[in-house]
Amino acid sequence: MGAHLTASQSLTSLTRLDRRWLHLFVCGPGTGEGLALALPGSGWVFVDACMIDGRSPQQLLLEQYREPAGVDPLRAMVLTHPHQDHASGFAELVDVLVPESIATTGNPPPKYHLVEAVEALLSSTSSQVTSARTPAATVLAAARAIKEWERKTGRQLAPLRDGEALSTGTSLASIACRAPTDADITSLLGPPPSPHLARNANHLSAVLEVLFGQTRVVLGGDLPRYESLKARTVSVPSGWDAVITRHPHLAGHGGLKVPHHASTYALHPQLISPTGPQARGWCVTPYRSKGLPRTEPGDGLSRLLAAEPSVHVTAPPASCERKGWVPPSVVTLQQLHHEASTVPTGDALLDRGTDIRGGGPKGPLDNVWCVAFDDAGQVVGRWRGPQAFEVTQGPIT
Repeated sequence: MGAHLTASQSLTSLTRLDRRWLHLFVCGPGTGEGLALALPGSGWVFVDACMIDGRSPQQLLLEQYREPAGVDPLRAMVLTHPHQDHASGFAELVDVLVPESIATTGNPPPKYHLVEAVEALLSSTSSQVTSARTPAATVLAAARAIKEWERKTGRQLAPLRDGEALSTGTSLASIACRAPTDADITSLLGPPPSPHLARNANHLSAVLEVLFGQTRVVLGGDLPRYESLKARTVSVPSGWDAVITRHPHLAGHGGLKVPHHASTYALHPQLISPTGPQARGWCVTPYRSKGLPRTEPGDGLSRLLAAEPSVHVTAPPASCERKGWVPPSVVTLQQLHHEASTVPTGDALLDRGTDIRGGGPKGPLDNVWCVAFDDAGQVVGRWRGPQAFEVTQGPIT
């Protein structure tokens, strides 16, 4: 099991990035996820997007920490899969920031990529199915913003699949896609696109491997391993069993954006297995409407902490905020489980449901973790927003 990390600091104390290092910013307010990579040397890459109180944390991070734009460009934006919680604000970022490149799951023509499939399926769905209007509109807006970016810049969207590399300019870091494969993509995107695309969108979630010297960081997206908790022996064809079989080296990472909000059916034992004495940076974004990550014994956070002494969580459970609990910088899993336990209201209907209410407006950088890595595989710095915290297995000393 890895060693304990040195104490984290407040994000406000990070006034300037040391560009000898790779910085991973993980933003997750409870619904939504967006990543920002500040590459060593120069250049940035955004993966998905989210909004916090109507503002984009990724845009604010870029404005706050980038060097002059001419020498520190936004190299790429990636949309891993067509779900609202990963596409919220993506269209606005494309319009305002005009990245050098955009990539999303797909195969080269004449096969489909995600934008084409989304337009084909959601253009009609969003206007006909009331319950789907807002999610569909968010994803459709991202797709159309990408097409407008193509028109304005004269560049083409990069279809992202296993083995494809993202452009990182002159940076010493490289980024490669490790899932899905072209066959996985064709099965859902077509042409024609599968009518099950919306339901199985996570199956297409891109997995990215970031390499910087001896450092490997895995960005797991929302890719699952199993169909569901009730079907633990039914592997998703494009899921983690297949990915780890093709790329077993991904287990040897120094940083991990834990897939699908640390849901048990997304955690592959090889990906989260204990390794040597070196501490790793594992980050989790919650998804409150599904009650993720779970704190029960044997569930998501418990499984992670069986392999790593601490896990970085970007936001507390909704029930904690409702009770006015402000997370300390470090909390044990037992303490978090106690605080996350919902206080009965006496209303049978409410008590059987999942409380997804938040605790009021938040600052755009409240739910952010930043983890910095050197080129030798070491975590060299950690900074957190005021609502982000670290979870440990044992007593805090």
